[in-house]
Amino acid sequence: MANTCTNKFFATIKVENTDPKHEEIYKKINDFITDNFMGVDYSEYDECYIETEFDSKWTFPYDTMEKLTEQLQQEYPNECKDLYIRCLSFEFGCEYVDYMIYSNGDWNSKIVMEN
Repeated sequence: MANTCTNKFFATIKVENTDPKHEEIYKKINDFITDNFMGVDYSEYDECYIETEFDSKWTFPYDTMEKLTEQLQQEYPNECKDLYIRCLSFEFGCEYVDYMIYSNGDWNSKIVMEN
């Protein structure tokens, strides 16, 4: 059985004024997560943000999240140029933790592990 990684996910579009289309984007994110991951513990979204928690196998699901952000950039290029996502991922059994940030079109880890 695969070790389950918990992912605490938050996304927003960093603009001064929200647009009704933003809630449509957050719904699309919610649907994508629900369709691609098991163990969605909760999901909350409105015109300002989406927050959810879901499970993945072992680690942060980078390839799937990359697919999501590429899809959003293609479908909503103007709205998603200011898309900001953060995801705290952890799996206690393997002592794994990562904090991924999506900003300016790129995913980057904000945790530096030192020996």
